[in-house]
Amino acid sequence: MSPSELQSFLRTRIPVADFMQINVVRAEPELIEFSAPLAPNSNVHDTLFGGSSAAIAMVAAWSLVYIGMQKEELGSNLVVLRQNMTYLRPVAGEFTIVATFAHENVWSDFVATLNSKGRARILLDVALQYDGQLAGKLEAEMAASIPH
Repeated sequence: MSPSELQSFLRTRIPVADFMQINVVRAEPELIEFSAPLAPNSNVHDTLFGGSSAAIAMVAAWSLVYIGMQKEELGSNLVVLRQNMTYLRPVAGEFTIVATFAHENVWSDFVATLNSKGRARILLDVALQYDGQLAGKLEAEMAASIPH
């Protein structure tokens, strides 16, 4: 799935992605990169609202697994099990979100477990970047199951 295809999909199927003005910069098998402006995602301090950054980070994590499942032709349900967001510094302008797998073999393990057991979990790391620095990080766990 190309960045423009993913962006179109997200903006039509996940309405908040359109409101938050998520832009898909890169959509690769092991990395998703989004950018977004501050204006629709700001708080009363004119910095990034924590809820917006967590939501955008979760959409990036979900997208990474979703496009991998599409590529592997794994018809299954994908949901968020848990997420934990840590904020390191304020964000006062356009920012970037980068989602990756938590470790080297996580994707192959996920696919093997999903194929053999009909359900699997996967861990992802998401970095919130602003002005060339890490501003926050999200750890996410997703679950997938193959419908009967």
